[in-house]
Formats: sequence, C-alpha cells, structure tokens
Amino acid sequence: MTVAPMESTANGKVVAPKDTCRPYEHLTGATYEFKNGKMSSFKAEGNPECFQTYFAACGGDKDMFSAFQIGLNLP
Repeated sequence: MTVAPMESTANGKVVAPKDTCRPYEHLTGATYEFKNGKMSSFKAEGNPECFQTYFAACGGDKDMFSAFQIGLNLP
C-alpha cells in the first residue's frame, strides 16, 4: 500500500527494524523523525553511513515527507 500525503502535515516518528538504503544494502534499527513534513532527525543502529552518503548526494526537497509505503509479505 502506498499513500501520498500532504507534505507539510507529517509529524511523528517512523521506526523500521530493517530498511533498504540501496539495492542489496540495508539499514537496521532505523528511526526517522518528522516535524511539519520535514525530516528533523535520522538514526540507524546498523549501516547509517549508507543513508548519510546517499542523502548527501541528493539535492532539492530531499528531506520532505512525500510518500509512505507498507508492504505486507504474506506466506
């Protein structure tokens, strides 16, 4: 399921035990915090360098909340 919210309305925290940074590279224990649609902080227990390197290379409104996707992996 994918949702495209109004960007400036996102407030809160997204916690992902496992998240994909780049193909075949993962973050573990990732936490993203948002205030008024803008990412205010990021932490990861494992492989935070992947996200930091990827994020630094991007431009524009890279820190805005623009989409939310949940995958349900059913057997």
